[in-house]
Amino acid sequence: MSDTAADRFRTAAERFSTLVGGTTDWSAPTPVDQWRARDVVEHLGTLPLERLVDTYYTPDVVMHSWDLARSSGQDDTIDPAFVRDAHAGMLSMEPMIRGSGQYGEQQPEPEGASEQERFLAFIGRDPRWSSPT
Repeated sequence: MSDTAADRFRTAAERFSTLVGGTTDWSAPTPVDQWRARDVVEHLGTLPLERLVDTYYTPDVVMHSWDLARSSGQDDTIDPAFVRDAHAGMLSMEPMIRGSGQYGEQQPEPEGASEQERFLAFIGRDPRWSSPT
């Protein structure tokens, strides 16, 4: 058997499908605070690869690009359309986002915060953070 990304995904998906089939209590708590068994399945869904990448991977790369830019003293500007759309979408899912453990606690918004700074505070970043060096 070859060890390609497609093979690994197929194996993981088959295991997950088996677990879905064996689940009887969809209200059972999970290790993720505030999530129930149904939330785990709803989180993964059956998205086409293109949408999956755009929904999960692209935002992760954008947010960590800001982290790296701040760390290295480079331009940290995030595309304003991305900020607007991502922030609006995440606001509607805030309980799930906070319960996922993937984002920090809401940070205080600086006085006169820009839209980008409000978004960064929402995802748990200090929008005015700078490297101590």
